[in-house]
Parts: sequence; structure tokens; C-alpha cells
Amino acid sequence: RERGGEAERVMFLPNGIDVEAEAPGTAPEPDEWPRDELRSRLGLRPEEKVFMYAGNHGPANDLSQIIAAAEALKGEPGIRFVLMGEGVEKKRLQQSALERGLDNVLFLPAVPKSEVGRYLSCADGFLICLKDIPLYEGALPNKLFDYLLQDKPIITTVPGELQTFLESRKLGLYGNMKEKGERYLPAVLLRIARGEYERPEVTGTELVRTAFSRKVQAEQLMHIVENLFKN
Repeated sequence: RERGGEAERVMFLPNGIDVEAEAPGTAPEPDEWPRDELRSRLGLRPEEKVFMYAGNHGPANDLSQIIAAAEALKGEPGIRFVLMGEGVEKKRLQQSALERGLDNVLFLPAVPKSEVGRYLSCADGFLICLKDIPLYEGALPNKLFDYLLQDKPIITTVPGELQTFLESRKLGLYGNMKEKGERYLPAVLLRIARGEYERPEVTGTELVRTAFSRKVQAEQLMHIVENLFKN
């Protein structure tokens, strides 16, 4: 459009998720554990506020920010960090947490996609970390939609589109270890742990079902294609 394309000839369908396959609340399998029991099995105390990252532990994810934030908050006994997944950076991150004496960080292995939802249910907030480079300023990562279905605050270290997406809808906040003041990542996490944030008018689940469901997007695409043939 900026280069002169006709607006009515340009359609945008964003990233999305298969809601029917991912949505929580379906009847659990016999071997599944309720949230409180799963938290207990993982060593997470009932009173702890748990911030979780679930996904790849790679160079692009910049998870060292979580380790740094955990070190800054290790004097806060009610806050715990959980990093779930695998990747080339995982051993280095584990070693870093060990060297810093961080008992507020728990590393979990990757789990099958079908089990991700119930592990996410253990958290009180979620983290989306990416390197602070221009490439990622327009990103809406896949894990965003998994997180939204849990209706918990989401903290992103990425300025740009994701920050705007979350803050304009009151679904989360931006924070970074490089920032000062209220945008400093540990300060943001502490504020959320204390419940000092605005609640959204439209929940993450509602938003995903109405705007980011692949079923809805498929219907929108079909409508676009049908109109093309009609015209």
C-alpha cells in the first residue's frame, strides 16, 4: 500500500492457532494432573508467582535476560521462573544459573505439543524473549497464541509490534534488562507478581477465538478467494 498498491487489493491474515486443538478446559485424560498437583510435582509452592517461558532455547531467544532478571529478583522469595524446552543454549543457561546461585529458576525438558497447555496452566505469567534487533520488532511469535489461551499476563522483551499488541489490549507489558525505571524487566515482573496491572476488557481466549483462530482465518481466506473469482 505504501508503494502505491490499491488498498482494496491487499488483504492481511495474521499468524494464528488451531484453537480446537489447543484450548484448555477439555476433559483431562486419566493420567493428567490438575494444576495444583502438577505444580506440586514440579516443586512449585502454592504461594509462588510463576513466570514461564516455553519454547526453543536458542541464540535468537536471548533467554539470558530471564537469568539476569531472576538474579535481580532472587531476594523476592515469592517469585519463580520456569524455562521449559530444549536448544543449543540450554546448557549454558543452566550453568549461568548455577554459577549465580539461582534457586528461583527451574529448567524443564520439552514436552509433547499435546501436553504444553497443562504445563502452561501452572504459570501466573508468561515471557516472550527475542534478541533486541530490528528484525524482531514486527514479530508475533507462535507461542503468543498458546499463552493468550491461558488468560494470564504476558511480558515481552521485544519492543515494536508485539509490545503494542499486548499493551493496547492490556494483555501484558514490555520490559527489558537494558531499560531503566518502570520498563526495567525485574520491575515489570515484580509489578505483575503483585497484581499491579490493568485487566483486559477482552480476554486472550476471546481474542484468539474471534481474530486468531485458524478456522476463522480459513473462512476469511475462502471469502477473499470467492470474491476474486466473482470479480
